[in-house]
Amino acid sequence: YRAPSSCEDFASVVVYINYVTRVREASHAIVESTLRDCPVLASIDHADFVAIALNNLDRFAATYSLEAGQRAIDQRKWSLIIVAVIQFAAETCSGGKVQVGLETFVPMFGGAVLTMHEGLSNVRREILLALHFKVNPPTYGEFCHLLHPFVMSAVYEESSSQQSESISEE
Repeated sequence: YRAPSSCEDFASVVVYINYVTRVREASHAIVESTLRDCPVLASIDHADFVAIALNNLDRFAATYSLEAGQRAIDQRKWSLIIVAVIQFAAETCSGGKVQVGLETFVPMFGGAVLTMHEGLSNVRREILLALHFKVNPPTYGEFCHLLHPFVMSAVYEESSSQQSESISEE
């Protein structure tokens, strides 16, 4: 569930550079405009929707490797990735009740997006496999499991520090 935060977190340096310098902000704008312009998403918590979509996008981008000779993810593929993460976020935030159809994305990507059904299915499958099917926020138990090592480390450091102080006082 950890979002990538540096070049070392990405499978490809080229993808990292393209993603961080050009693509991430544009992707964020698309997620925000979809949320604003799509009436089906009106009942969804906006902060959760954006956080889930961008977290999945970041995590998927970190796993993505370019094919030989490819210098960047092509525009059609990136459009499909954006559509897929938005659909996953809508489904997650609504408990599967809200479906965002391809017609929603025509203003952003043009009419060609309506012909992308098969490609979208493949990209959704690719994202699910890359993220090990973890496209929703962690449950309380998973969150505690993720947080446990940090808490234990802090407790250990604090107790070590207190022991050192008591030894030096004697």
